[in-house]
Amino acid sequence: MNISIITASFPLDQQTYEEVGELLQTAYEADGKHYEEVVKYALMPSYDVKGFVVIAYDDTTDKVVAIASAADIIGFNTYEWSALVAPMYRSVGIGSFVIEALREGLAKRDCEGELALVVKGEGKEQRFLQRFGYHYSFSEAVLESPAVAAMPSYEMREYYNEQQDIAAIYAEAFGDLPEEAMELIAYSTEADGCKLWVAYDGDEVVGTITTTRQGNVQWITALATKATARGKGVASAMLAWAKYYTLHEGGTKVMIEVEMENEEALSVYKKNHFLLSQQTDYYVRKLG
Repeated sequence: MNISIITASFPLDQQTYEEVGELLQTAYEADGKHYEEVVKYALMPSYDVKGFVVIAYDDTTDKVVAIASAADIIGFNTYEWSALVAPMYRSVGIGSFVIEALREGLAKRDCEGELALVVKGEGKEQRFLQRFGYHYSFSEAVLESPAVAAMPSYEMREYYNEQQDIAAIYAEAFGDLPEEAMELIAYSTEADGCKLWVAYDGDEVVGTITTTRQGNVQWITALATKATARGKGVASAMLAWAKYYTLHEGGTKVMIEVEMENEEALSVYKKNHFLLSQQTDYYVRKLG
């Protein structure tokens, strides 16, 4: 068996993108797991996100048999990455080679931080990452809900210069510094497919939600309610808006990631008919 390994930066060309898609489909049929999100498949053709993919080909069949992909989603030179090996090739050591190539790629790009993502499984992934010096950090649940025509009980507007109000809400909800909040607002209003929405109660800004389109899915990438407006249905109204907007734009479902330890947020999403789709575990590399 001869295996060739190449590294390609985003955006991938259409043929390579489709070849990676075939690997994802093969893995889904064998494992029953969706790997598209952890490998950032929707971002691979994008010019707007820094990232790269290590691709292993079987020279005999000219098929993609393994990948390791990394993306700097926020633009702070910190990368999220994941790897996937075709089921029939998981016992021949290809995973080690693609991860070594990925780590070389991270070093060349002066990576300042990294998180390794795996879809929760039987523990093999954890043991594999431990061999490379990674240890478990936290888990996120991927929740989803179908797009429905449910109008929100608060007025929703697309962002229009509400920087100070949103920055204050981000500071309350996430502990963001002013400059961090401004960077997040800029990204949410400029990145391809992103929309920043603002919830109003009369003339008062009471919440904000960011949606990002990936194919037929709208991902909720940020949601926060003003402290004095919590418990008044603002979060539910913003989630209803996300479902309505998704349907209006021809999408089929809304998805969101939330840390498993965040029981309050999980309760809100489940109350609004979001169901657990998948769990992603995050790993960081040990220092020293």
